[in-house]
Amino acid sequence: MHAERVVLHTDDQGSLIEHPVLAPNATIEAIFLIQDQHKRSARNHTPAEALKEAMTITGDITSSPFSENELNGMVERSADQLAGDPEAFK
Repeated sequence: MHAERVVLHTDDQGSLIEHPVLAPNATIEAIFLIQDQHKRSARNHTPAEALKEAMTITGDITSSPFSENELNGMVERSADQLAGDPEAFK
């Protein structure tokens, strides 16, 4: 089993605008996360003034604290864990 993200859009009647292409003869389990169109987007959210004044960013926050080799190792270990390798959990 693997996960695949598919974003579906509906028209004003609630019908799908485009139907996704799915694997033949497959069983597909879906969980739908419905976006509330009336709520403010997180991108447009600005923190309260009290929070802005309460914190100070120091140093470089855009670079990773891990080297490329460390990141690759973490990805490989996670893949092994997902595959069920008991050694990857040590």
